[in-house]
Amino acid sequence: MASILKGSYIISSTDTTAKAKFDGFLKVSDSKESVITSRPAESGYDYKDAVHNKSRIVNISIVVTETSQSALGIRSYVAISNTLLGVDGYVQEQLDTIEDFQLNRNKVTFSTKYKDYTDYLITNLSYDEDENQALIINFSLIETREGSVENPSNVTAGVFS
Repeated sequence: MASILKGSYIISSTDTTAKAKFDGFLKVSDSKESVITSRPAESGYDYKDAVHNKSRIVNISIVVTETSQSALGIRSYVAISNTLLGVDGYVQEQLDTIEDFQLNRNKVTFSTKYKDYTDYLITNLSYDEDENQALIINFSLIETREGSVENPSNVTAGVFS
């Protein structure tokens, strides 16, 4: 379910002390999917063993409201925005930080009004900008999972050793 919220949003790395902060409108679409095997469950086995939960995926769009374009209501020249307002330089730094999180595969934390997302990875990072609206940053967060996985070479006749 998607919700649109206005506020300040911080994306922070759980691997480093780096943070990116944006003021704007937020749209979040959160999905959790399970896959069920198409094979029939054998007699004596629990049906729950046939269900595999995929990692949660959270699609996020932030309409950034502190750009020079949104502050002036028009597309401004770079010289004006950097010398008079200074906001585009700040927004660019924040965008670069998010890109670094993705490139360096940093786990991140992101909080909304309804949920805290901790130890997620950023995927599908993009941004849009046109004459009629401020900067829109789009990215997906994917849940990371840690745990032990059996080594397939240790399997004998369907029994893990």
